[in-house]
Amino acid sequence: MTDERARLTVRARVDAQHSVGAKLSLRTTVIDPQGRPVVVQTQGAAAMRDRFWEISQPLVIGRPMLWNGIDNPQRYHFVLELLHGGRVVDTLGIDMGLRYFSVDPDRGFSLNGRSYPLRGVNRHQDRQGMGWAISTREHDQDMALIREIGANCIRLAHYPHADYFYTLCDRAGMMVWAEIPYIGRGTRAAAFDATTMQQLIELIRQNFNHESIFCWSLFNELGGPDRPDELVAMLNDLAHREDPTRLTVAAANQDGRPENDMTDIMAYNTYPGWYWADPGTMRWAIEWKLGKGRAIAISEYGAGASIHQHDQHITQAPKTDGPWHPEQWQATVHEGTYAQIAAHPALWGSFVWNMFDFASAGRHEGDTQGINDKGLVTYDRKVRKDAFYFYQANWSKQPMVYITSRRHTPRTEALTDVKVYSNCPSVIITVDGVPMPVERLGMGIFVARGITLRPGDNHIEAVAATAQHGTTISDRCIWTLKTQ
Repeated sequence: MTDERARLTVRARVDAQHSVGAKLSLRTTVIDPQGRPVVVQTQGAAAMRDRFWEISQPLVIGRPMLWNGIDNPQRYHFVLELLHGGRVVDTLGIDMGLRYFSVDPDRGFSLNGRSYPLRGVNRHQDRQGMGWAISTREHDQDMALIREIGANCIRLAHYPHADYFYTLCDRAGMMVWAEIPYIGRGTRAAAFDATTMQQLIELIRQNFNHESIFCWSLFNELGGPDRPDELVAMLNDLAHREDPTRLTVAAANQDGRPENDMTDIMAYNTYPGWYWADPGTMRWAIEWKLGKGRAIAISEYGAGASIHQHDQHITQAPKTDGPWHPEQWQATVHEGTYAQIAAHPALWGSFVWNMFDFASAGRHEGDTQGINDKGLVTYDRKVRKDAFYFYQANWSKQPMVYITSRRHTPRTEALTDVKVYSNCPSVIITVDGVPMPVERLGMGIFVARGITLRPGDNHIEAVAATAQHGTTISDRCIWTLKTQ
């Protein structure tokens, strides 16, 4: 596919009696995003394959209107009519975008021939009190929050998600990493191999027409002595046979394993500032992996956070498996790690772990048992944590301003900084109406340092000048200093 011409093949599989196959034909009408029919074509000569009749129909669309990610996810409508002896016996309508992409070890991800760095989130689809028994309402809410933050891609970890959500991704222009649940370790039993390969077949065949999907993920964080590389090699070959148009990918957390070299592109889960070292060491994690000449992404990074726990002076990770996960440290980790990600354009993508808090029965940490609290949004989707707004300041095109640590009230220490996230050119910070000196630190961060709070209520306000001349937006909160 190019900007000049889209060459497609429509394959229709028909469950019908053996005697009717020779009389079957397929009429395809292609309607462009503006509602105009651009192709009407009929193809006959069905062939028997795997107990089904199959009709293969090549199509050409000149000057296609491309699906351009979140900027313009326009889609064509395909109307397929099955004809038997010239009479319509079945119909199917499919909406689908037309796009092409590439990944280069030095230049990263490109969509439709243009650089398009993937910046997004991981998502689990479970909900508090609901598990996976969620409706379209919950899927819609998740997508609205992901669009609000300004992401352009989603890793749907670690299993096939609801078909409805893939469709939402198509409509929203999200690039999607789709994944099978091959996690941690398996066994070399023949039944395990067969089941895992069947899961990949089903993932691909059920979701082939979702233009948002650009890669099929074969595993996540494999370990152990069971030689998973043999199964991964079979999965990689299977994915290419089923779908030669998309890439294979995987997420690893260990270097030097043979299966890490088998997929078309690769990604790594790494947590500097949380499980090891400090946030700035993300630089060395990236450069070590980029130096090996493969197309690399960061598939997981982040830190836990409770919206009920606060520490204005924290300078290193708390006990990660302990009960104290202050919100401020999560924000610090994302500021430091994402700064390094943004400084390395050769990375083809990065995916925050995680968009939402999610259930994890084996965890006994943070303020709630059985929850992984690395989400940028709480499990019930009611509260966006501070780090959410850091990414919004870096990703969203909608003007925004946000005062961090707003939930840290009442307070017992008078001396504090006021930190603000904004994607606007300038920010004015006032305390009880008095303007404070403001430093612009980059990455959407503005700080007024060394502010002394008065006993009682302190009214904090941030006013940001937008790119539109003469217009401003603002944010406000109240911090209460408790007196003895």
